[in-house]
Amino acid sequence: MTATTTASEATLDRALIARALSYSEHGARTMWLGQPVAAVADRIRAGRTPFPVPSDAVDLARRDVDLLAAVGGRLVTRDDPEWPRLQLAPLDRTPSPSPFALYVRGPARLDVTAGHAITVTGTRTPTSYGRTVTTTLVAELAQFGWNIAASSGYGIAATAHRAALTHQATPVAVLPCGLDIAHPPGNADLLAAIADTGLLISPYPPGTRVTRARRRAHARLLSALCAGVVVIESAHAGEPATTAATAIRVRTPVFAVPGPVTSATSRLPHQLLADGHARLVTSGRDIHHWFD
Repeated sequence: MTATTTASEATLDRALIARALSYSEHGARTMWLGQPVAAVADRIRAGRTPFPVPSDAVDLARRDVDLLAAVGGRLVTRDDPEWPRLQLAPLDRTPSPSPFALYVRGPARLDVTAGHAITVTGTRTPTSYGRTVTTTLVAELAQFGWNIAASSGYGIAATAHRAALTHQATPVAVLPCGLDIAHPPGNADLLAAIADTGLLISPYPPGTRVTRARRRAHARLLSALCAGVVVIESAHAGEPATTAATAIRVRTPVFAVPGPVTSATSRLPHQLLADGHARLVTSGRDIHHWFD
């Protein structure tokens, strides 16, 4: 058996485990934690799993590998040097542990980029104040060498990514769907630009569609793949609230930018500040100096 064949089989085993785990969030960890990858993959092929796995999972896993290769992506698992261990380990102490694998596209190295990233989160319908604050804050963070992480969505996230691209900060977008799906469609060009210089990351196999549960899960992942989280304009509910709550739980530093008291989009940052869960910031310099 050649080294190339061995590497190919190892990749397929990992893709199969990742594909199988996408069918269940309950009891899935017991299937692979602390066990050899090849042995777990063999159990899946034999149908010996603690939850139902479709019979075509092997074919789908092979397709996943081919699709990743076609778009210049890669599968990063817990035994890879690129795996962001320090960032994701705290999630394993929560009811929603970190995934077995991440599907990644882009030239940046995952662990290095996440270790020096600030996650920017906020409403999908920002005010002009929110867009201005986000653009200025990201520009300042870029001057200090920070990477910028955000969801793939509209609003504050898209504004943060565009500012990162403009100011040569490495952009990181976490998707609530497969890497082969541009979500939302209106951000397709933006996501392509992010893939050219930074990272697109998904915990889901190619072809996976967006659901409410996956939105929550990707928001939790965003809270961990960074050194800190900053909330800019958001009401109480939604992905920014999930991101902030998870960051608090795993002890990722949380920052909040205050807004007008007359605006509904000031509710989440003001509540985080009032409860003592976030540090008040008005600039990227404030965030950088907290870590400095």
